[in-house]
Amino acid sequence: MKQLFLGTALVALSAPAFAGNVNPVVAEPVITAPAVYAAPTVNWTGFYGGVQLGYGQLDVSGGANDDRDGLLGGVHAGYDYDFGTGVVGVVGDYNFADTEVDGASLARLRVRAGAKVGSAGLVYGTGGLAFANAEIGGVDYSDTGYVVGVGYEQMVTENISVGGEVLYQRVDDFDNTGLDVSGTSIQAKVSYRF
Repeated sequence: MKQLFLGTALVALSAPAFAGNVNPVVAEPVITAPAVYAAPTVNWTGFYGGVQLGYGQLDVSGGANDDRDGLLGGVHAGYDYDFGTGVVGVVGDYNFADTEVDGASLARLRVRAGAKVGSAGLVYGTGGLAFANAEIGGVDYSDTGYVVGVGYEQMVTENISVGGEVLYQRVDDFDNTGLDVSGTSIQAKVSYRF
């Protein structure tokens, strides 16, 4: 009987195990969606100031038809208010003009309103007053007109932005001379934001 029991035990131990698997179960890897990175959005609210430089074309009509062009550069300062998806603000600039007109200068006071582009850009429209000054025949003349245009500005650091503007200025009957003065300017600008 002992031999029968021992023989049965050996056969049972040598038989393959059908109830389980000899290989360990490998868990399937869990794939998770990557985290979406949202770049921080710039807040444009605050004061700023800077410099601009570009090119201006001056057209004179109404008695003396004359076209002049040259460098246009100066300083600017303003304030913007950021309301989430857009920005509104006011900016003033003063420019010296090298347009073959003695004592030529141009100051502008404008409002601007625009929409944010991406995380650090701003596209905007602008308009307001233009103040022109020129020396003609040894006499200083000055007058007020209007300015309209478009621009783009991009923050490149936390406090510095770069951009560009295309502006159209016009003064009718410049200082009662009977001359209409208009011009288009293209300027690059760098601003420091406080």
